[in-house]
Amino acid sequence: MSCTTIESNDANIVGIDPDWPHSWWSIRPASPLPNIAATGIGIFIDGYTQTGASANTSAPGQDAVLRVEIDGSGIVAGVTNGLTIGAGTNTITGLIINRFVGDGNPGTGNGIGITSSDTIRGNFIGTDASGTVDLGNAGSGIASSSGFSSNIGGSADADVNLISGNNADGITLSNSNTNLILGNLIGTRANGTSGLGNGGAGISLTGLGSGFNTIGGENPGEGNTIAFNVADGVSLTTAGTGNSIRGNSIFSNGTTSLHLGIDLGADGVTANDAPASLDADSRSKQPSELPRDYAGAGDGKHQDDYRNA
Repeated sequence: MSCTTIESNDANIVGIDPDWPHSWWSIRPASPLPNIAATGIGIFIDGYTQTGASANTSAPGQDAVLRVEIDGSGIVAGVTNGLTIGAGTNTITGLIINRFVGDGNPGTGNGIGITSSDTIRGNFIGTDASGTVDLGNAGSGIASSSGFSSNIGGSADADVNLISGNNADGITLSNSNTNLILGNLIGTRANGTSGLGNGGAGISLTGLGSGFNTIGGENPGEGNTIAFNVADGVSLTTAGTGNSIRGNSIFSNGTTSLHLGIDLGADGVTANDAPASLDADSRSKQPSELPRDYAGAGDGKHQDDYRNA
């Protein structure tokens, strides 16, 4: 149970529930929010400026204290995105974004929608303030449609987004290219080890325009944890080329034999080329061909190295 208070200092609240480590401010709009867009001007929305908020210091877990929630449950007609980020180079950090519902059209009800080159870091998207309760958005946590060169997460502890509990994918890229997705928790609780899965894939790339995206990396802090999602860990079934998936921890995803850790074809595991059928230049091609599909659905933690060149 949650209660409402106007007290700004937790120390003055008597009998605070020990299961809730801190209080927070909840913004509950009754109508869709305006687009965040200013051509040529970067807009910076920083929830960490709220008194008592603090960024994560414990990756691979999440111990951030977030005190600003945007709760979309009051928008009865639904939305395409809770926050829509448009023209300009914008940053969203330190927010809890949850309970937005769709407007009846496919692909709506997303927590954050990206259409340009933006930075999304240090947020809880689809959970409550503790990062342990499912208050998912009806769509994806983050959806990028024809966006490019955005940064979702980052290698620093403070950059980690918790993207869990959403009804569709954790992150959806649709004809969206050259994005960096680094260091996030996708489908877990804030501790990074127990499940709070998204209802679709952890990350889904669709459309031939979704190319040259980077998911994870080899340097410290760059790998994402992608686990406990209902469908694939990472789905690239209709994506373009040049996508890199490296250094992530992908495990316990999927509910059927067709769901994989990394899925290229929506048809289960695809065997690698037999040695006799490899092209003449197979030695140079083989690193980017392997693995064709990466099982990783409930088979324990593993790291990945995949490039669809």
